[in-house]
Amino acid sequence: MAKFYGAQRMVLQAILDAQGDTTNYIEDSRLVQNTRLILGDLRNWLETLEGDEYINLARTEAGLSASITAKGRVTLAQTRPFSSQPTGPLTSTTLVSHADEEKQVMRTILLLAANPKGTQPLRLDEEVKKIDQGLERAKRRDQFKLVQKWAVTDDDLRRALLDNEPEIVHFSGHGSGADGLAFEDDSGHIQLISGDALSRLFELCADSVKCVVLNACYSEAQADAIAGHIDFVVGMKKAIGDEAAIKFAVGFYDALGAGKDYEKAFKFGCSAIDLKGIPEYLTPVLKKKP
Repeated sequence: MAKFYGAQRMVLQAILDAQGDTTNYIEDSRLVQNTRLILGDLRNWLETLEGDEYINLARTEAGLSASITAKGRVTLAQTRPFSSQPTGPLTSTTLVSHADEEKQVMRTILLLAANPKGTQPLRLDEEVKKIDQGLERAKRRDQFKLVQKWAVTDDDLRRALLDNEPEIVHFSGHGSGADGLAFEDDSGHIQLISGDALSRLFELCADSVKCVVLNACYSEAQADAIAGHIDFVVGMKKAIGDEAAIKFAVGFYDALGAGKDYEKAFKFGCSAIDLKGIPEYLTPVLKKKP
């Protein structure tokens, strides 16, 4: 196993190695590759080193850039010892391989959309687009991966859960109360899947799935069933309009992208509906595993 160095020294040395003896700025993506740190940890350390006057930072559209200062050069030349523990808000920093980095950081959102033939058209593409845009601008955007599945059938649902092992599953479409959620059959027509069937499926995926969002009318019954196995489940206790459903989704994922937990993200989703002046802000309900 490679020897572990203090994060401050490791990042400073990586900047020196990357830029040689020039004063050119080095993109943080290159530093991630050189230090093999998680991007979020690297950015925290860059800002810590900037505060200690060892580096200068330039904030760019792509992220952060760094250049070594004279103080940093002298410090490294004198091999001043650095603590192996962070002095900032982090409690530990580890060296990780790229595979481990992805496994530790990436939170997969599986977005399932269905609007079967003969059902009322929904603005599902707008909902997905706005969720994607919100995650792209989020300060923790590097932690999220959005996987989209359209015109979802029962086979698509099962395979998507197996293939992606998501942390969050989001369904956008129609609900029919106790009868189930409206997926599509092989010909594109409606196929209702009951809450009990969904509950048994999610029980098999409970090791990875931590939150399920059912952004569909009258989906509280399915949320109740799934919550027997999944920590957090969002359902709708009555019909919800397109605009309110979209606002809830955007508010929910904006909050997750900002680092909020599921309960706080749920409240932000409801608040997004309320701030728009839409009376349906009480329609979403949050269910928690007993």
